[in-house]
Amino acid sequence: MFKRSDLRKTTFYQEVKEEIQEELEQKVKRRVEKRFRQEFQQKAKIESIPRLLAFGLTPEQIAYALDLDVKVVKMTVLNNYMVIS
Repeated sequence: MFKRSDLRKTTFYQEVKEEIQEELEQKVKRRVEKRFRQEFQQKAKIESIPRLLAFGLTPEQIAYALDLDVKVVKMTVLNNYMVIS
């Protein structure tokens, strides 16, 4: 009778197991990289808000230009104002 432990000893099982592990590692790596890129892009957008305000743009215009929620822009403006004051 062929047992589960016998299957795990086969070359086929070991190769498939390695392939699946590699695929999972690559998938996790891609997700982490995507998340990092998104966070970096968000941070860059938020850091550009004070400069755009200096050019005279309104929070609504900035939100539209940077594809951000107006609330995020307004909160950044308030936080920036509080730090300066």
